Amino acid sequence: MVSSQNPDNQNNNLVTTPQSTSQFNDSVANVRKRAEQGDAASQTILGFWYYNGFESIKQDYKQAVSWWDKAAKQNNADAIANLGYCYYRGQGVNPDSTYAFKLFESAASRGSANVIPMHHQLAKEQKSVFSALLLEDIYKKGIGTKKDMQKADEYLAMAASYGHMPSMSNYAMKLYNSDRYDLAAPWLAKLADNGDVEASLAYGLMLFEGKGVKQDKQKGISLLKKASEKGNYSAAANLGRIYFEGDGVKMDSLKAFQYLKKAAPYDRTLRAAWLLGQCYKDGVGTKQDYFLATQWIAESINDSKECSLRIDKFLADEKNTPYKQYLQGLYKYQIDENFTEAEKYFKLVEKARVAEGTTMTGACLANLKNPKRNVKKAVSLFTKVLPDSPAANYQLSQIFANGDGVKKDTAKAIELLKNAADADIPEALCALGDRYMTGNGVSKDITKAAKLYLKAEAQHHLNTVSAKNLAKCYELRVAALPDLDKADVRIKALNAQRTNNKLNELLAKVSFK
Repeated sequence: MVSSQNPDNQNNNLVTTPQSTSQFNDSVANVRKRAEQGDAASQTILGFWYYNGFESIKQDYKQAVSWWDKAAKQNNADAIANLGYCYYRGQGVNPDSTYAFKLFESAASRGSANVIPMHHQLAKEQKSVFSALLLEDIYKKGIGTKKDMQKADEYLAMAASYGHMPSMSNYAMKLYNSDRYDLAAPWLAKLADNGDVEASLAYGLMLFEGKGVKQDKQKGISLLKKASEKGNYSAAANLGRIYFEGDGVKMDSLKAFQYLKKAAPYDRTLRAAWLLGQCYKDGVGTKQDYFLATQWIAESINDSKECSLRIDKFLADEKNTPYKQYLQGLYKYQIDENFTEAEKYFKLVEKARVAEGTTMTGACLANLKNPKRNVKKAVSLFTKVLPDSPAANYQLSQIFANGDGVKKDTAKAIELLKNAADADIPEALCALGDRYMTGNGVSKDITKAAKLYLKAEAQHHLNTVSAKNLAKCYELRVAALPDLDKADVRIKALNAQRTNNKLNELLAKVSFK
């Protein structure tokens, strides 16, 4: 909106229209007097005169800002809007678009009828991204006007059309997330060409699946790779599935495992956790490991009906496989605490030459609650499978650390613990982190402790003691922590950490038929 005082001045888009006020026709002296006495309307008019120059008053933006600031503090809507314009243009003050945005919205909420038309004009005629985004926010929130999401989207599209990349991204993703793929495609293509990670993921999936565009799996995979390389875990999860299934590419076990391992801790769909569990179960792209397989399969459980059906079908399909017997043994071991029955199942797994069968048979024999406890035999079994079972390394490390049935050997315990931690056994990561945190058997190193805790946390298996230790790392502002700016939030969450019970959820579904 152009001021009616200077209708031809396109740089003077002030909100106030003082000639509509009877006080405008009063003398400068009288208006100034009332302004000095605190009258907000007079302060607004005096600010207008200083902004434009009037009779004996020379143009002075700083004086204009000063008077409008006084009126704004009394909630004068036009003064607030004009003050916003000065901050927007940097007239009489240092430019501050964020503050200007707030002032314009404040003016609209207080009844200034001119904010919307002024910025509509600026958005259309001067292609102002600022004005377009202001109007998008005003209509989205219903500030001083009726909420109108259609108009909000129109102004967002306007800002995007002016080449404003964040607006382009927001508008494109709004179209994509509402399944308007054909409309989203040109925006996403342009953003992906400019290296936008989220757009590379979305457009890559559209190309791969042929949604809104002609299907091109190879180009889609290429974009997913670019997004994954920039840290997008959803892209990595999709690539893991693609290589795991050989969908549009040659099946590649190693690539599948690498992508899935990268994505599993962060993939909200939990598909990566499920497939990573399958990799460990069957030795796809990695060494077979029932311990880690069970951990990640359990992590893939959620409350959805789809998940429940998937797990039920999976367990039914396993029938009498060694893995099903392993789960049955875990149920007897962990839920029933019937170690004799658990051993029967684990020995079947052992007979199938799966290392975790031997490891868990040893765990049964080493368990303090087992009336037939035999630590010597347990040590023998753990030692037998050390090269093939990271979990056995962890179990044996605890025995040597405590001198339980063997001569205490801290050095040996730490060596075994490091082997298990290197293989990402979360219990080992926590235990080794605790040692570095306190200097128990190793040189105290809080940075190493923090890194180990973060790895365990990424697997969703940071125990309560280690969680509190990680909270201390945040309190100490350990430089290795990636999110120190959120230290207070992290400390609160870590101190409230509870044990992960996903395994019990999985075992509850195990049948013995």
